Amino acid sequence: MEQVTKIQEEEKKIGQTYEKRLAFLKMKLSRKIAIQNQLRNWELFLNHWKDWNIEDFHSYVVRIHENLFAKYFSSAEELRNRWNKDHSTPFQGGLDLISLDREDLLNLGVDDKDHRKLLLEAIRSLCKQ
Repeated sequence: MEQVTKIQEEEKKIGQTYEKRLAFLKMKLSRKIAIQNQLRNWELFLNHWKDWNIEDFHSYVVRIHENLFAKYFSSAEELRNRWNKDHSTPFQGGLDLISLDREDLLNLGVDDKDHRKLLLEAIRSLCKQ
């Protein structure tokens, strides 16, 4: 009985029961695991940049830099159409990413000069992996 009283006093000090604290910690742990899985999947996705199709490139562009570039590419289909307008061959992953330049980004609709520079830096960094 004395041990239960000590535990109850500790719970009063921290302002919640151990059961509530455990439930809170389980929720936090579950969220942590989910985030770790998302990060692992993102890393796997990035590691395969050489094999990307236009949908993958779109997914990458709209997610990086806190979604900064999403406003330029409302859909993968729109990106594909813009790509095909200025290129004779469909998007070919690594081959095209390596040779992408600021003019290409302008033709793809990234009209802000600083955004083109930032996006190109991100793509160059990706291609170094």
